[in-house]
Amino acid sequence: MKLEYFIGTEADDNAFVKLPKIIFKDKNFKGLGSAGRLLYSLMLDRMQLSYKNNWLDDDGKVYIYYTAESIMEDIEIGRNKTFELLSIMEEKYGLIERRKQGQGKPTRIYVKRIISEQEDTEVSEEAEKISIEIHGDTAPVSEVPILNFKNTENRDSRSTENNILEVCKPNANKTDINKNNYSNTKSNLIKSDDEKDYEAEAAAYRRLVRDNLCIDSLLERHPFEAEIIEGMCDIIVETVISRKSSIWVSRDEYPAAVVKSKLLKLCDTHIEYALECLNENKSEIRNIKSYLLTTLFNAPSTMECHDQAKANHDMAECRV
Repeated sequence: MKLEYFIGTEADDNAFVKLPKIIFKDKNFKGLGSAGRLLYSLMLDRMQLSYKNNWLDDDGKVYIYYTAESIMEDIEIGRNKTFELLSIMEEKYGLIERRKQGQGKPTRIYVKRIISEQEDTEVSEEAEKISIEIHGDTAPVSEVPILNFKNTENRDSRSTENNILEVCKPNANKTDINKNNYSNTKSNLIKSDDEKDYEAEAAAYRRLVRDNLCIDSLLERHPFEAEIIEGMCDIIVETVISRKSSIWVSRDEYPAAVVKSKLLKLCDTHIEYALECLNENKSEIRNIKSYLLTTLFNAPSTMECHDQAKANHDMAECRV
């Protein structure tokens, strides 16, 4: 091996492995150790190879292949240490998820993206803006809008328990509506104040999402995919106004604040990326709504790698 100085632009020609700063600073990862941090970074680096090889499952989630032998060679540790490290990363820190395929096929490894606390709080700022738009400056701000404005003194323990289990069920007056959950009744023809507030909130978020996505410009650029674009917009709005404390994205459960924060950051380029993924997908999509939500949720993290992989592929073809 020969070592030389970098000359001019040669300093920019080398490939590097990125070490996320949060994995050093966040107290939740204290004890992971240098080997665990390095392995996580190497797994992130393999994501580009996954995009190039189109290693996506039916839900659009990216996975990598990384055998124990390769890990042992890359970070110079023994077999027992390798399996111990993988178990710690999966079971203690949740950085990865391993899924065995059987029949001699290699194990799929799903690498998890670390969400910072800042992203958790950003959705609260968006909620505050919407709350002010609906109720005015004096409105109380809550991450999950409060439905029970009236008759709060008459709520019994059963009512409170229901609210904990499922936030979206409001406390109505003591009528037969409570027994059948608003279905097949004449009373739901008359909208309560709570329902009006919910509709106002939904309308405000819809305006915000459509502005973020530059929806009019999108529809002009993709007139033949207008229905799909509108459907994506609806999925985003429905998810953002959900009153649940956690939201499932594919097979993973995330805090609602994290999901809402990511969806409210989407723009028109993310929608175009989702359209491209949908057009490139050749496998059967069993649940299109789940697929689109997963693609939109992952878009900010995966779009850049996807574009880079395509660029590398195009450059390779040009050289041939």
